[in-house]
Amino acid sequence: MTYFNSTKRPNNLAFVRFSGGSRTLAVSSDKASKVYNVLGINNVKLIYENASCTDAVCLERLNTSNLLAIVRVSNPKQVDLFEITREDEPLYSFEFETVVLDVKLNSKIMVICLEESIVIQPMENLRKQYKITDLWQNYNGVCALGKYLAYPSSSYGELHLFDIDEQTVNRKISVPDGPLVVIEFSSKGDYLATASEKGTLIWVYETNSGEMLWQFRRGAMRCASVYSLSFSQDNKFLCCSSNTETVHVFQLQPHPSGGDSETNAEVGWLSWASSFLPSFYPEDRSFAMARLLTKCDRTTCCIKW
Repeated sequence: MTYFNSTKRPNNLAFVRFSGGSRTLAVSSDKASKVYNVLGINNVKLIYENASCTDAVCLERLNTSNLLAIVRVSNPKQVDLFEITREDEPLYSFEFETVVLDVKLNSKIMVICLEESIVIQPMENLRKQYKITDLWQNYNGVCALGKYLAYPSSSYGELHLFDIDEQTVNRKISVPDGPLVVIEFSSKGDYLATASEKGTLIWVYETNSGEMLWQFRRGAMRCASVYSLSFSQDNKFLCCSSNTETVHVFQLQPHPSGGDSETNAEVGWLSWASSFLPSFYPEDRSFAMARLLTKCDRTTCCIKW
């Protein structure tokens, strides 16, 4: 959840997030909650504004539809579903036993991330829910929704890819470098990027095989808190923002495939060894970097091409 500490709100912002393939920007402040269509750098259109919602800490839009999920400070255990053409009363409200840490939406389900469980709410039947409890203590509400639902499992250093249709774990991925703080799918769900609490390395996996394809180094001098990861629509670039004053862009070079068995065995060994000795695995640094004019308490990023 990309929200801000209420005591350090930059420009009174409480939440900001790109979603829907970076086509939507949701922003909340102590003035109002707003949703924008992002068609280009110079083409941003306000499509929803709710002046009565001044304490939202999560706004999640269903792709480019009129459906919007909101979580508020005044009632952090509740998720309200709104239609953006109407700002008065929610279409439906969901109550939970603990604080809602994040919400994800697609055309089939709504995912509600709690600290010790993830609730999956089918959109076609709002009275039916099922729950995932095989979860690492998830204080930051880390999860991602794409081709699968990705979340840190109860086994330390393991990421699960959950098949929504089959309601089962499709794949387990070993993730090095400590507890995860950010997980993000590419637009078609083919790739999955992760960042840990250390914030120095970014790992990119292929979702079908679970193979680690790329490892990127965000910085060399210090650890950082990674806030946001975003793939470009063509899967050629990945950008990263953190609590530092810089935004890094990494280039996803074509990954070698096929070849003889000896080469494949060597790549497989390196992938396995990287979980124990990450310094042995090839690293790439960002090919482009932007420096922010001011340091923010929290940031989000996207690539619009």
